[in-house]
Amino acid sequence: MHQALGRFSFGRDPLLPGRGGGGAGRARGATDYGRQWGLGGKFVVGYSGNLGRVHDFDTILGAMEHLRARDEIVFLFIGGGHQLGALKSEAARRGLANAQFRSYQPREHLAQSLGACDAHLVTLRPDLEGLVIPSKLYGIIAAGRPVLFAGAEDGEIAGLVGAARCGQAFRAGDGQALAQCLRALADDPARAREWGENARRLFDERFAMPLALDRWERLLAEVSSGETG
Repeated sequence: MHQALGRFSFGRDPLLPGRGGGGAGRARGATDYGRQWGLGGKFVVGYSGNLGRVHDFDTILGAMEHLRARDEIVFLFIGGGHQLGALKSEAARRGLANAQFRSYQPREHLAQSLGACDAHLVTLRPDLEGLVIPSKLYGIIAAGRPVLFAGAEDGEIAGLVGAARCGQAFRAGDGQALAQCLRALADDPARAREWGENARRLFDERFAMPLALDRWERLLAEVSSGETG
C-alpha cells in the first residue's frame, strides 16, 4: 500500500486509520467479559472482528493443533463473517477444544472485549498485501495488547509490529512458529506486558484520533488542491 500511495506526499506513513482505534481505549487487567466467559486463569489469544475472505485461518488452526495439550491457552474468536462457519466446522473436525466463539459485542464495549485477551491475532492473505490493511490492528494497539500477525513477513504490518516491538510476525501457514510464540508469551507474562505497553505507545504516537484527523485533513487538502505529484 505504501507503494500504491507513494505519489502522495504523506507516503512516508500511509497507514491512516479510519476510526482512530475503532472506539477502543486502553484495557487494564481482567474485564467483565473474561469473567463471564470463564476465562479466569487462562492465557487468552484473541481474534476480534470480521472473519472475512481476505484473512488466513490455516495458520491459526495449525497453532491451535500444536497447543491442544496446553489447557491454559484458549483461542477466543469474537465477531462473524464469511469464514466463521468454515472455521467452526474445521475446528470441530480436528477435535480442537481450545476455542471459544462469541458474537460481535456492542461497540461501546470494545475496550472490554479486547481487554479480555492477553494477545491478539491479525491475519492477511499474502497475495493481498499492499491492498488491504486489517483495521482491527488499530483497536488492538489502542487496547495495549500484543499483535501476532500472520501474513507476508515483508509486508507493512509485519514491519510496523517489528519496528515498534509490540508483537511478532509469522509467515502465513507457519502455525508451529505461532504456537511457539504463544507458549513463550503464556510462560512469560512480563514479555506480554512489555509488548502491550509498546503497542499502546505506538497508537499514541502515530494513530490516536487527533493525529489521524490531522493527517486525513492534510491528505484531503493535497488531493483537492492537486498537489499530489
